[in-house]
Amino acid sequence: MKKFILLAVAAGLLSAGGMRPSFSSIDSNKDGKISKSEFNHIKSMRNSMMGKMASMMGKMPKKIPSFSAIDKNKDGFISKAEFNSFKKMMH
Repeated sequence: MKKFILLAVAAGLLSAGGMRPSFSSIDSNKDGKISKSEFNHIKSMRNSMMGKMASMMGKMPKKIPSFSAIDKNKDGFISKAEFNSFKKMMH
């Protein structure tokens, strides 16, 4: 279990303080917004990692909303403000 968490932190899937990635770890090209491609990449990696952890712990992870549910202004990107709103909703 500890190995999965350490690998996930190193890969940027989890923040050192919790189970959620930071905005900057998802924004791989550092343009200040999260594209659908960046979102799908991190979601896929997270689902794979969380599935492995869940099978070890016997728990199912929280489902991540779709990209379009987080992209409130429908401009095709997730801004930092939209990301922060999403994080608050997930708490």
